[in-house]
Amino acid sequence: MSFYDIIQRLCTDKGVSMRTMVTEIGLSEAVSVKWRKGGNPSAKNLKAIADYFGTTPKALLAAVESNSMVILGGTTPETNDRLSKLEKDIEWFKEVVASQQETIHNMSETIHNMSSDSKKTVGNRKAVDSSMAYNLK
Repeated sequence: MSFYDIIQRLCTDKGVSMRTMVTEIGLSEAVSVKWRKGGNPSAKNLKAIADYFGTTPKALLAAVESNSMVILGGTTPETNDRLSKLEKDIEWFKEVVASQQETIHNMSETIHNMSSDSKKTVGNRKAVDSSMAYNLK
């Protein structure tokens, strides 16, 4: 990516036009034409641009060198697709966990009820056994 491409992507991500950005940092619109033709900003302008986007001149230059917006915290369409898939996977996982928690809760209640029923049955059986033993006497 050229310097112009990097700056254009940053402007898009920030929701401003290239014209707005250069005007807001006190540059003429002619510099963006120079960048589009392959030129690079001066060190002073590079610092102003970096400050505008909340990054460093070094990070801007590294993004141009590596041909990657990731260094600047920006994303590529491929990264956006991966992030979207991960977000969907996380939502699915949350649903599965919630479902499992509900299942565990229901099983716990069932076991508790069975335990209570068993105690009643054992209690009734003891009563019947003692009654039978009493009657045998």
